[in-house]
Amino acid sequence: PEFGAHPYEAQFRRFLAELWSGYFAKQREFLRSLGCRALLTDLNWYATPYLSAIRDNFDLVDNHQYHDHPSFPVQEWRMPFGFTNTNPVLELASTPRELMPPRIFGKPFTVTEFNYCFPNPYRNGGTLLFGAYAALQDWDGVYRFAWSHEADAIKRTKEIGPFDIVNDPAAQLAERLGILLFRRGDAAPGKERTAYILGNTPEEWTAQVYPAPFTRLGLRQQIGTVLAEKALPAGVKPFAGNDQAEAKVITSDTGEITLDAENGDFRAVTPRTEGFMLASGRPGVGKVVKVTPDRNFQVAAAAVRDNAASLATSKRILIVHLSQSVNFKARFDSPERKLLESLGSAPLLLHVAEADFELDLPALRNPKLYRLDHTGKRLGELSFSRENGKIRFRNQAAETPALELTGE
Repeated sequence: PEFGAHPYEAQFRRFLAELWSGYFAKQREFLRSLGCRALLTDLNWYATPYLSAIRDNFDLVDNHQYHDHPSFPVQEWRMPFGFTNTNPVLELASTPRELMPPRIFGKPFTVTEFNYCFPNPYRNGGTLLFGAYAALQDWDGVYRFAWSHEADAIKRTKEIGPFDIVNDPAAQLAERLGILLFRRGDAAPGKERTAYILGNTPEEWTAQVYPAPFTRLGLRQQIGTVLAEKALPAGVKPFAGNDQAEAKVITSDTGEITLDAENGDFRAVTPRTEGFMLASGRPGVGKVVKVTPDRNFQVAAAAVRDNAASLATSKRILIVHLSQSVNFKARFDSPERKLLESLGSAPLLLHVAEADFELDLPALRNPKLYRLDHTGKRLGELSFSRENGKIRFRNQAAETPALELTGE
């Protein structure tokens, strides 16, 4: 039955949980008898609380989520495609926030599918957002879906679709920012760890989603689930409320990540990477980097490329500057672009967006600034000014999405 549709719903869902757990146990026993040593999991969709009673039997917990996944108003997986075109920051980072509660403390947690789907205009900031929060939650693995659905798209340039990034160089650059924050470990794990305790009350077993105050706590610290009959792992405390549940500007307990749902802006300021999603036109300000955009949405970041412990001491810095992108001749039903009638074709069109950059690097001697293509190849030098140790330049994202600053 649908959630809340029947007085015996809680009992029915307990029956389903017992049935599914038994089926999983039999499959695992069979695979182990064949010598399979891989970690085994299941149920990699939905964040419904009672599913944790089943997932607690798995070797690891895995889940999937998309921001602005296409809808199909006429026929499934056939054009036209519907989209919301929403800024994930204004939704309090629903992706990945809604993925945070189903993690079970004491088990590995992965996300083997996530994406911010084309043609959402804010998607190039998605991996910055996702990588920062995946690091804050101290997850074990994240996998973007997808590189390519077909070999043909790898061999030649084609239009981009809702999921694949093989022909989307802007998305590939954006992905590097998430990799730096999560995989390289530039963003620190949350200091506090809080668990939702899943008990046996009908209310808990019929709830379709976790309480909003608990999911929003995940923007500040690590969160997850523990079954009531299990002991809390060391360092994990039970959820007892969120005194900032209604806040629109939320900073992580590490001090590195700030989400501004009032203005649609986001920043991750760490010792080795400083990155910004800028939707309001206000400057993105870090400890070393300041980016003042024009009125258009932009993603801007600077990251250490050598072995330096911080941007302030680095002699080789990658600078990424991205705007919106869309296929040539993509056709929408209106200027709001919520119904995509045709994907269009290659080449990829980049939205003109300019910003003033300022990097406070008094220790960097003899600096040089290079324009890069999407592979990292140097295309030539870009002029800049310097005063009191601050390097300043203006950049146009469509012309130069990546730069390299070097020195001694």
